[in-house]
Amino acid sequence: MNLEKNERIICPAIWVDDGGTYDNQPENIKTGYVVYGIHIVDIFFHMTSKNTGKPINLKALKINEIQEGYYTNLNRFVKEWIDY
Repeated sequence: MNLEKNERIICPAIWVDDGGTYDNQPENIKTGYVVYGIHIVDIFFHMTSKNTGKPINLKALKINEIQEGYYTNLNRFVKEWIDY
C-alpha cells in the first residue's frame, strides 16, 4: 500500500480482523480493529478485552487475519512501508 502525499508514519500497529465492526478505527479498516503502540511486541502484551480488562486469549478468538503495519497521520492503517 502506498503512502499518500504528506502522509507520515506515527507508530507501529496491528490489525486484528475478527469480522466485527468497531467505532473509531482507521478510515480504511472496515472490519476488525487496530491496536497501536511504541513497539509491535508491546502491543500484543498490552492488548486487553474491552469487557473484562483481562488479557486477550488470541487462541480462543475467531480471528480471520492479523497484519502488522503502521498507523499514519491521515488516520489510515498501512501494511507495508515504502521508502521513497
